[in-house]
Amino acid sequence: MEPTRLSNQAGGVFRGEIARSSPAFLFVWTLHALGVTAMFSLILSVRGLWSLQRSQPPSGSE
Repeated sequence: MEPTRLSNQAGGVFRGEIARSSPAFLFVWTLHALGVTAMFSLILSVRGLWSLQRSQPPSGSE
């Protein structure tokens, strides 16, 4: 289903206000949503790599 269809249904996001917005607003809103998602993903990735690095025992010289 298309996002605009879901927004137009009864009780949709802001009762269809987003679907009736200008295309420029929807574009900017989408960029912000992607940016927040990317930042959250970056933070989780860095935390995961950092904890992985800290949990490995130091390699001894052979």
